Amino acid sequence: MLMQSVVRDLVKRGGIRAVEAFGDARGAGRGEAVAHSSCVLPVEYLLRVGFKTQRAHVRYPRMRLEVKSAVTWRSEVEAALEKLLEVVRPGRAPHPAAERRTD
Repeated sequence: MLMQSVVRDLVKRGGIRAVEAFGDARGAGRGEAVAHSSCVLPVEYLLRVGFKTQRAHVRYPRMRLEVKSAVTWRSEVEAALEKLLEVVRPGRAPHPAAERRTD
């Protein structure tokens, strides 16, 4: 939700092509819990929300999210969810009073 809000705001502002962030790679790939506090987002989180590694680094890789691809991805997901909901939604049953009416 955080990244969706950021991308939505950037699209409204216009002219912004990408978001870059430094990721925290400590503990990545080792299966160990990271027991430190950091104001830098974990690389795993950034990858999950659509960032790609722009410049590799052992500890703090530079990550980049193309706003255009994030918007396209979001619209595709919303369209797929809408189609799914159309299939899952039960058809509206007629109102019982309407069934009893005879014209």
